Amino acid sequence: MKKARGQKAERTREAKRALLHSALSIIGESGLAGLTLAQVGVRAGYSRGLVQYHYGSKDALISALISWAVRGGQQMLRDHMTSGIESILFAIDAYNDARKNHASNLRGFWVLSAEMGYSNNPDFHRQIAEYQKFLRKSFSEAFEEEGLSPAQAEPIAILVLASMRGIIQEWIVEGDELDVDQAFATLKDAICDRVKTLLQEEP
Repeated sequence: MKKARGQKAERTREAKRALLHSALSIIGESGLAGLTLAQVGVRAGYSRGLVQYHYGSKDALISALISWAVRGGQQMLRDHMTSGIESILFAIDAYNDARKNHASNLRGFWVLSAEMGYSNNPDFHRQIAEYQKFLRKSFSEAFEEEGLSPAQAEPIAILVLASMRGIIQEWIVEGDELDVDQAFATLKDAICDRVKTLLQEEP
């Protein structure tokens, strides 16, 4: 009996993961306006009824999707953060690797984050805002570990995160015509040069 319940729970988790991956893929292609419960079910290989059963509504699905994607982003960052500037460089590499290996998910999450930033739904906006604060705090702390003051670290963290998002936005628009690897390599060099300059200016 316990084994049967365990198998059922695992099937439920697999179904939910498939539905969330499907939703991200659709958002990456068509934005939130193109997201319907029916499409999510069909693309995942299930019925609309299963999506309705697990999430109940489009808003509930979006809320679950944001939570799931944010947890994944936070875990990816934790997995690659060590200390100091190396943490930032590893995080940038991980972000670029996600673009290569999970392009559909990254594209979907980027579009989702952008649209949620302007959402009238306070819960959606709050979840994305908290995630951005988490990223900024993590990057700021890494720069402080390298020896920068808080007043120096936070502006650079903001600039780095904005640059990462900007590169992905260019990739979404231009696709493989853009040399994303070179863009991220240039960003990493610029970060190292700026930190070195600031540390040399320290009295």
